[in-house]
Amino acid sequence: MVPLEVCDDGHTSCYTCLIRSENKCPSCSVPKGFNHCRGMEKLIASLRVECKNKKFGCQEILMNHKRAKHENICPHTLCFCPDSSCGLAASCKLLYNHFSRHHSAIQFVYNAVFNLRVETTQKHVILQERNEKVIFIVNHDVVGHGRVFNVDCVGPDTFKNGFVYRLTVKSMDACLSMECVPEVSTKWKEHTPDNNYLTIPSRITGFGLQVCIKKAQKESWSFKGNGF
Repeated sequence: MVPLEVCDDGHTSCYTCLIRSENKCPSCSVPKGFNHCRGMEKLIASLRVECKNKKFGCQEILMNHKRAKHENICPHTLCFCPDSSCGLAASCKLLYNHFSRHHSAIQFVYNAVFNLRVETTQKHVILQERNEKVIFIVNHDVVGHGRVFNVDCVGPDTFKNGFVYRLTVKSMDACLSMECVPEVSTKWKEHTPDNNYLTIPSRITGFGLQVCIKKAQKESWSFKGNGF
């Protein structure tokens, strides 16, 4: 918490504001003596507030100084539908349920290897985990030296480092594989893989792409079953 100071005339201001105003009281606008206001700091620290995502389902009541940290990882953070023709914005729980009902995706289960066919004209393929309904996107593009692939995840920041994916390509004369953590964002946009991607050289043709997505660790944000 930023320290609070009180001037000789009783005006309270934070230490950051004092620095910006060159040690002049922001209310008085003249240089004055300042004292550390511990009482006000304790009062503010004791306040309990609701998460900004309450309207999206979060029921947390937090101490004021812990609010920002919680909201950065809140699983009810607003997420946007990855279908470009849809404008839905909701908590990730509601979004996943919406997507499974109103849009199409290739279903898979964690820890299982599955084959994925990606045409040269396709820029992405949307995947959805069968039980928890978490959305992943396989990004793809054809570049000068071949084809490139990687995987993103649609979800809140608490999902970061929560998954690991492996892409494997097998052909008659080659086997290429990459294991990586997907990029996580609340609002996905179509893009060419530009970081941590698997490259398939142009000379390799007729290959099959295998995908496997795993949970990196047991998390508290499990959405299994009818928890939507």
